[in-house]
Amino acid sequence: MNSDLRLVDPSIEYKEGFINYVVDYKENGTEFYYEMYKPAMENFELYIKELNNYSKGINIPENFVPYSTFW
Repeated sequence: MNSDLRLVDPSIEYKEGFINYVVDYKENGTEFYYEMYKPAMENFELYIKELNNYSKGINIPENFVPYSTFW
């Protein structure tokens, strides 16, 4: 077991790694996940802000409940 493993809140500091993650989906033909994360590719800062707002119940999509995202 890797003792360095941890969960973190979404943050601008992880942009490069996240973008690489999304590109891997596209390159491997997994369009569903690529499309799901495409907004992050277009405006990463807004994507992070939205995730943080959703955890506080702010501007959540219709029929959703507040939820937290961890990486």
